[in-house]
Amino acid sequence: MSEIQKNFGKYIKTGLGVVSIAVAVTAIVNAWDIYKHYLFRPRVKIIEVDYANGRAIIEVNGSRHKLLYGSPFYVGDYWSVQMKTKDNDKINRIELLKQGNVKEYLTS
Repeated sequence: MSEIQKNFGKYIKTGLGVVSIAVAVTAIVNAWDIYKHYLFRPRVKIIEVDYANGRAIIEVNGSRHKLLYGSPFYVGDYWSVQMKTKDNDKINRIELLKQGNVKEYLTS
């Protein structure tokens, strides 16, 4: 018997161990990304909305701010709150965005 045939079982156990460690690390990293999203997400509440005039009053992390259509309100380095339009060009929603990707629609 060759060396590979003699130690085949040991090679399989080592390979499975390496794969299981890699899967565990990947799972931990993904869980941290999801947790971080909710941990550092700003708390945004809509206080008053006037979609016809493109104005709103929002509360971000406990302090109130005016929100105007076309002027995003930036929260930290990654988050922004914006008034958006749909296909009919009417302002109809307020979005919480993270790095340009829609993360959440806020409703009044």
